[in-house]
Amino acid sequence: MEKRGRNPPSFAAVLAAAVYLLYCSAGASDPLEDPKIRPVTDLAGHRRVGATERRFRDFMRRYGKEYESREEFGRRLGVFARYLAREAEHQALDPTAVHGITPFSDLTEEEFERAFMGMAAN
Repeated sequence: MEKRGRNPPSFAAVLAAAVYLLYCSAGASDPLEDPKIRPVTDLAGHRRVGATERRFRDFMRRYGKEYESREEFGRRLGVFARYLAREAEHQALDPTAVHGITPFSDLTEEEFERAFMGMAAN
């Protein structure tokens, strides 16, 4: 008799779960209050057009981030947007874990490793 394991969720299922979690996250009162790590799925009012940029500007204010040029702002906004998408996927895969916005959410993995892990990025 053949044993069958659980198939991993499809990308569409993960994306649908992430969108659902973001939609259902209307419980947060102040997106800038503690904890140190803000969950990516609990920020009410950030579902409208321009929400990612608003969240990024909130992130900049909270963590005192400044960028030297519009180009650097745009690059960091892109990194931040990819971070939010990845963390929402991780949250959907394991709802018991806390994934969220930290002071490092505008860094690429390579930048973070180089700056904080003592590892050379490949």
